[in-house]
This record gives sequence, C-alpha cells and structure tokens, in this order.
Amino acid sequence: MQDGTRPKKEIVNLAVDAALVERARERGVDLAELLERALQRELPAREARGRIGSPAMQKWRLENADTIKAWNQEVEREGLWNDEIRPF
Repeated sequence: MQDGTRPKKEIVNLAVDAALVERARERGVDLAELLERALQRELPAREARGRIGSPAMQKWRLENADTIKAWNQEVEREGLWNDEIRPF
C-alpha cells in the first residue's frame, strides 16, 4: 500500500491444474503474488463493465434510446465532424 501499511491478507483455497502449479514452482513463481497482480489488473475492467450494465445505466439507456438512435442515424448519414481530419 502507498501509506506504508501492509494490506490484510486472507488465506484462500484454490483448485489449480497441478501441472501448471508444478511448472510455476520450478520457475520460482510466487503464486500468491501472481494472483494479487492478476486481480489488480482484472478487477478494474470487470468493475467498469459492471457499471455499464448497472440498473442506473440501463435506465438511462432506455430513457435516451430515441436520442441515441437518432444520433447514430445522423452519423451514418452525415459522418462525424472530424472525418476529414482524423488520420484513421
């Protein structure tokens, strides 16, 4: 943690392919550290996806469906304002 304190650790039991665990151990991989780093990368993405599908977001989409549809049709018809200047 950034304030110098150590985070509380929790012991977990996992079932993992034995051959993968063996290969990781042979290579000196710290499984706990690897899992923590993977979770630190994965959780923000999953949390963001969760906000997109949240009840509030679904309600907003329903309330604004007509406007979104009209905008998408206009973009299809007219293109975007920066189509001529963007390099992609």
